Amino acid sequence: ARARAEALRAQREAEEAQRRREEQEEWERGFRRKLEEEEEARRRDREAESEREAQAQAEVERAAREREERRRQEIDKERRTRERRRAEAEESRKRMAERCAEAEREAEREADRLRQRLREQEREAA
Repeated sequence: ARARAEALRAQREAEEAQRRREEQEEWERGFRRKLEEEEEARRRDREAESEREAQAQAEVERAAREREERRRQEIDKERRTRERRRAEAEESRKRMAERCAEAEREAEREADRLRQRLREQEREAA
């Protein structure tokens, strides 16, 4: 009977030790799972942060390209304005030169008429 009681006690102790080992293993599995979940969350956070940084950098670059394009367009507009004004000034100069030349021709014709009339008057007086 004593040996039987001793055997039962040893069996209960072995079962209790087994149960404690299983609980410890279950706790360790849960702990490892929790660590893995936390690491996964940190990895996702890093990826999200990296994506936000990439988007911010892309936005900075896009804004820089837009500013550069606006600057180029403004320079082109100023160049076209200068060219238009230069062409207008050249056209105005040509018109003025033509008017001057026409005025000189008209003055020359008037002088010719006056000389002609003077010759006629001199002939009549002679």
